[in-house]
Amino acid sequence: MGKQLKVDSGQIRRSANGMQGSAAQLRSKLQAFQAKMAAYGEPWGHDDIGFAIGTIYTAASELAFECYASQIDGIDEMAEGAIVMANNYQKSEDLSEIEVNRVRDILG
Repeated sequence: MGKQLKVDSGQIRRSANGMQGSAAQLRSKLQAFQAKMAAYGEPWGHDDIGFAIGTIYTAASELAFECYASQIDGIDEMAEGAIVMANNYQKSEDLSEIEVNRVRDILG
């Protein structure tokens, strides 16, 4: 017989849960870092150079934080997809078992 495909839907689900946990931790750490940075206020001053630094910092940090948040959301989305995949594999396995048992009952 050829090679068989063995899928452990429980392991896929556990891995997805681990990914969701990691995403939640990352999100929490990102929010804590954003709060810490915001607590510094505007330490660059209010003269022309300070204004330029503040403008550049604000634009760069907003972009970076959006990028980090987007990546975390991507991890969450992949985890959700893995859960759906695990559920589908499990349903397929359950249906296959039912059909095999049905055939066995018919054949005696």
